[in-house]
Amino acid sequence: RMKSTFKAKVSGAWHLHDQTKDLALDNFVVFSSVSALIGLTKGTSYSSSNAYLDGLVLYRRAQGLAATAIQWGPVADVGMATKESFGTAESALKLLKPSQVQAAFTMSLAAANLPPSLLFARVDWSKFLDEMGTPVPVLADYAEKAAAGGGRDFDEEEDDDEELEAEMAALESVRKERGMDRGDKPRINNE
Repeated sequence: RMKSTFKAKVSGAWHLHDQTKDLALDNFVVFSSVSALIGLTKGTSYSSSNAYLDGLVLYRRAQGLAATAIQWGPVADVGMATKESFGTAESALKLLKPSQVQAAFTMSLAAANLPPSLLFARVDWSKFLDEMGTPVPVLADYAEKAAAGGGRDFDEEEDDDEELEAEMAALESVRKERGMDRGDKPRINNE
């Protein structure tokens, strides 16, 4: 099972890197997972292959190439989240709506300078950190915010679609400037 998981993500990402390393790309985006950051006890091969994607991004960055990894949380109605217990009231990892994923991805591509990694996930951090049962250094900032009562109340479901749509509309001029108007494909800068 580990070999099949690795083959798709690792070999595919390396092939894309190899075929594009001599192009002046504006963006090279890989879809990673929150599991690369926090690990999954049921999916170590999945977590490891996503961590590889994050490492590939750092490798490309060290060579002066464009690269960003988006670490997605579980998404409703698609993928692994449909088979697991994500998004239930008991789960610390909440489901993202497909419309939220689309909006987040669109806004990310419109950003002037993407960081090496972005995390888009709905997480009840205080519950998550309690479930971990041990301090996790990379999550120290989240632990402080959770302890101070920061973040959203996940007992109340909110419809964020209108807010995301408003943010997307505000970025319309940026998308047009970068060649990312709604129907356009990303442009390759060959200057």
